[in-house]
Amino acid sequence: MVAAVVNVSLNLWLIPLYSWRGAAWASVVTDGLLALLVWCVVIWLYRAEQGAAQAGSVFGAPAEVKC
Repeated sequence: MVAAVVNVSLNLWLIPLYSWRGAAWASVVTDGLLALLVWCVVIWLYRAEQGAAQAGSVFGAPAEVKC
């Protein structure tokens, strides 16, 4: 949803000023934002998994191995 709002906002701002070049830059910026958001989710999930593994080892239970 964030990327869609950013894309629409950039398009409304850039297309009247720069025509197709504005649309192209809006798409490039939105794709970069999507890549950044994906990396944030990956890091967040990795840290959550590491925390769960450490919590399991504190109580003596072996950590699950996921393939």
